[in-house]
Amino acid sequence: MTLPSRVHPSWEEPIGGLFSLASMEKLRKEIIPAAGTGLRPEKANIFRVFEMPTDQIRVAVLGLDPYPREGMAMGYAFAVPHGFPIPPSLRIIAQELGITRDNTTFCPDLQTWRNQGVFLLNTGLTMEEGKTGGHVEYWKEFITGVIKAIDLHQNPVWLLLGKKAQAYSEYITHHDRIVMAGHPASEVYPGTKNTFLGTGCFDKVNSLLTTKIKFD
Repeated sequence: MTLPSRVHPSWEEPIGGLFSLASMEKLRKEIIPAAGTGLRPEKANIFRVFEMPTDQIRVAVLGLDPYPREGMAMGYAFAVPHGFPIPPSLRIIAQELGITRDNTTFCPDLQTWRNQGVFLLNTGLTMEEGKTGGHVEYWKEFITGVIKAIDLHQNPVWLLLGKKAQAYSEYITHHDRIVMAGHPASEVYPGTKNTFLGTGCFDKVNSLLTTKIKFD
């Protein structure tokens, strides 16, 4: 099968076969069309994260699924386009990094992270508005294959945020390269334990890298 247009050619060998999975066929023909105008992100951005060449991946961040608001999901975990209000997850990430609201250098689209080799992957690459996590199971086989391929060929540092992301740790060979923390969104729900703020997860990621990532 031909790779989707936004997928860099370097992905063809490690994951090209995954696009022919029966679960991917179901997504293409049933699940994604059924979402209609409520699909997040728009079709053109579903595989946008794979624009990054495989040999540039230094850190792989695994989140949940896209933002539900129209125009907000970009095809990258946690990132939003410039001009949108900062959503809770990204605001909590900025708080953990010590970035204040008046900081004018923080890029909500996380382009500065991506420029340094941070691969922003979700466990589900699509969702239907109003149904958070509704597509995650359909993407599981594909995401598992992607994680195995990255683990085999690149051996990055992994940052797994939230229980759904952490469930994929079994497919990562080098457990000493894994950093785990709660999903940032959990911090905004009353009664939940603080599982992200104060974990120092970004410092832990950098401690495993020879050349540090500048998270700002």
